[in-house]
Amino acid sequence: MNRKFNPLNPRNRGLTLIEMLVTLVLVVIISTVIMQGMGYIWGLQNRYNQVISQSSEQNMRLSWWRNSVARLTTRTQNSPDVFQGDQNQFKGQSLSVLGQEQGDSTLTRWQITTQSGRTELVGNGQAILALPQGSEFAYIDSNWVQHDHWPLGKSPEQQLPEVIVINQ
Repeated sequence: MNRKFNPLNPRNRGLTLIEMLVTLVLVVIISTVIMQGMGYIWGLQNRYNQVISQSSEQNMRLSWWRNSVARLTTRTQNSPDVFQGDQNQFKGQSLSVLGQEQGDSTLTRWQITTQSGRTELVGNGQAILALPQGSEFAYIDSNWVQHDHWPLGKSPEQQLPEVIVINQ
């Protein structure tokens, strides 16, 4: 049986040019919406990764500060490296110093500096953390009394404070 093509027969009818254009326009609109959504998601992911990276770096720098302070060691009173500090800086021997072998007793210096309206914690010349303006060191003795300098007198009972804090 040989059938002839009849364009008026609904079974033989294909897509018209208008139907093809409408389909193409719908595909373009859907693709555009999906790509814009993906771009937005990639931007959010990039910002999230930056925040996580900055937070991790800040935690690492804060850890350097804490380790250096926690591992301060005592020296004899006649030693030039005996612990000394005031509101803006302190120096002393530490077993954990940036750039040095862990466990070697090395002189460390910490400062709070302000330049161009920016206050920073600086360790041995390296900027470690941004601090609020007006930050300063405070030294807490064994009686939990806060002092703005250390040592407390000519022959202090404690060579090192119990705690060193940064007041804001």
